[in-house]
Amino acid sequence: MPRKGPKPWKTLAVLLQALRGYVVVIELKNDVAVQGRLESADMGMTCELEDVIVTHLDRSVSRMSSLFINGRNVRYVHIPDDVNVVRLLQQHRATLDRNAKKYSRGIRKGVQRVIRRGTSRSDKAAAAPSSSGATV
Repeated sequence: MPRKGPKPWKTLAVLLQALRGYVVVIELKNDVAVQGRLESADMGMTCELEDVIVTHLDRSVSRMSSLFINGRNVRYVHIPDDVNVVRLLQQHRATLDRNAKKYSRGIRKGVQRVIRRGTSRSDKAAAAPSSSGATV
């Protein structure tokens, strides 16, 4: 029996994915704060940020054009105050559902094309080893 885990649309990672394009502050486990525009995030909360400002423990600041953060290093994600989280998640869920339908239709069509084409009997006979037992 397959293991039952959280539904993919009911995780905090989906909220992070929905925040794509927003400026977020991410606190890391080493107490460094990173602020930047979220370009991408995956289900493991691995993030890619653009136009980044990094604030270190000693309050020194450095700027970077882009930064990749491994999900296991994320402690907190500060959601901007102007974001309506419920509406954002509903829109993101609708997008995920739309993409899932597109993807599943594409798979079915692709499989049907392969089945229709198939291989002819002459192709199968050519691919089968000869009965004489000779090898080339």
